[in-house]
Amino acid sequence: MRKKPGILAGIIVLVFLSQTLSRADSFHIPGTLVLDQKYARYNSILVEGYYFLVFDNTGFLTNNFNRNDSYVIYFLEFFENGTEDVNGQRSVPKNDYVIITFNLELPDAYVTYISFEMYTSESISSFIVDYEGLAKYFELIGEITEEQQRTTLIIVSSVSGGIILLLATNIVLMRNRVYQKLGRKIRAYRNKKAGKRFRDVG
Repeated sequence: MRKKPGILAGIIVLVFLSQTLSRADSFHIPGTLVLDQKYARYNSILVEGYYFLVFDNTGFLTNNFNRNDSYVIYFLEFFENGTEDVNGQRSVPKNDYVIITFNLELPDAYVTYISFEMYTSESISSFIVDYEGLAKYFELIGEITEEQQRTTLIIVSSVSGGIILLLATNIVLMRNRVYQKLGRKIRAYRNKKAGKRFRDVG
């Protein structure tokens, strides 16, 4: 992709301000949230770091729990030369999610534009998060399985051993804190949709 270093210098302040303000009331990187769509395309800005591209088919983000299995084809391209794009295709089962990890290392800059595009067979949500955002996402969707906890810890350990303890502690605390709230929400949904079977997320 083409490189325009003059533009990057001018957006450093913008990216810090936008990410700081957005994290006060949301968990995703600004400009990356897609809610229950079959097609989406956007441009955003990322600083150098470690990120998670999440495809969510749980319904908790939109309160739409009538889900179907979906298949997604995605293209995540970076403006900065020397940075490998993240492209692929995955199945996203209903009431579940898929997490794609990537480490953004910029050889000649600290921030870069990104371009994202996805095509799906069924409507799903998508967003990009950092460590803090991933923890907030887990809090939102509720109880996660031991296998999912183990996978998350392996991902984190490849970057920082210190973050492992923090994330593990947060997950345990979050599970206890949201269990009752999510239980009430799921029971209310089941009562509303009597006769339809709903599988807990996780």
